[in-house]
Amino acid sequence: MATVLGEFKAGSSDWQTLIEQLDTNNDGKIDYGEFISAAVNRATLLSKQNLEIAFKMFDADGNGVISINELKDVFSGVHELTSEEDNLLWNQILKEVDTNHDSVISHEEFFTSMQAVLD
Repeated sequence: MATVLGEFKAGSSDWQTLIEQLDTNNDGKIDYGEFISAAVNRATLLSKQNLEIAFKMFDADGNGVISINELKDVFSGVHELTSEEDNLLWNQILKEVDTNHDSVISHEEFFTSMQAVLD
């Protein structure tokens, strides 16, 4: 069984659009393989609309920034890590993406890092 990265509520046009583009087996879920496949398709992933959808998926509380806890929630179950490995991973991501060092990932930092990774 594939690890599921996210499930989306029916009726949300943003989520529905993302599912239609990324959910290749049409099961209503984006699994790890589908996520990786989408990452290879830079034109799809780099569209402003899809980056906005992705940011909203991470920013669960809608406050305009992504916290370490929100990152953990999105990727829970993807990796089986010890607590120490888990903390190192999230701190490394934050260190690389959080350029103003305020311990959260802003909208601008997210867009800049996604474009840098995909370029």
